[in-house]
Amino acid sequence: NLITNISSQELYRFLGSGRPRIEVGKLVIPKLSRTYSDEEKGTPLALINSSDLLEIAVNLARASDYIGLKAKDTLGALVRVLRD
Repeated sequence: NLITNISSQELYRFLGSGRPRIEVGKLVIPKLSRTYSDEEKGTPLALINSSDLLEIAVNLARASDYIGLKAKDTLGALVRVLRD
C-alpha cells in the first residue's frame, strides 16, 4: 500500500463538494472508498486509513503492481489529487 502524507482534513478542505480523482503512476482512482471490502478483490482503491491519511491500496493485492512502479520506487512517488 502507498500511504501519503495527505490528511483527511486537508483532503476534504481541498475537495469541498467536488469528487476526488486520485492519480499515482499510471493508476487513476475516481473515488474514495470507506473500507478495503468496498471494492472487489484486485480492485485499486483510495481511502482514509486509521492514521487519518490518504492511502492507495488494492483489495487483496499489491498496489505497486497496479501503479506501474517497483515497490522500492513508491517512496516519494507523486500522488495527484484533483477535483472532478
